[in-house]
Amino acid sequence: MNIAMSVFGGRLGAILDWARMHREAPETARHAGLEPELMQYLEQAIELRLEALRRHLSPDELNRLDGSTGPEWETFAAQGERLLANRVSPKTKAARELVARYRELSLRTVAQDMSLAVKLKQAYTSEPILALGHFVGPQLRAYLEAAAS
Repeated sequence: MNIAMSVFGGRLGAILDWARMHREAPETARHAGLEPELMQYLEQAIELRLEALRRHLSPDELNRLDGSTGPEWETFAAQGERLLANRVSPKTKAARELVARYRELSLRTVAQDMSLAVKLKQAYTSEPILALGHFVGPQLRAYLEAAAS
């Protein structure tokens, strides 16, 4: 899903339209060099994540999510993983700066809507398929919580 978000500029509606087009007209996927089996696999993977999100967010809230921040999340996670690998204490300035960046990216992802941020965090906390697919893994998430306290 992260790759699809990157290709389509974070626009969930465009991803769903693209998937529907290839499902309804498989020759378009073949023309693009994509095998129908690959398309089916990708669509199933995306749909599983969407089902988990739909348990927590309305269709309008889903459409308001900004998926274009994916590359920034990837960079953020790499920075956090370096802090973890180097055993940098969560009480350092570097860790606090990482928390500030986390909050900034989180708010951008939800278009500055705090109530949506809370709902999205709950979704990622309670849905393993979402947590496993996010750039911020469980160890980094725990590190951020320790740094924020």
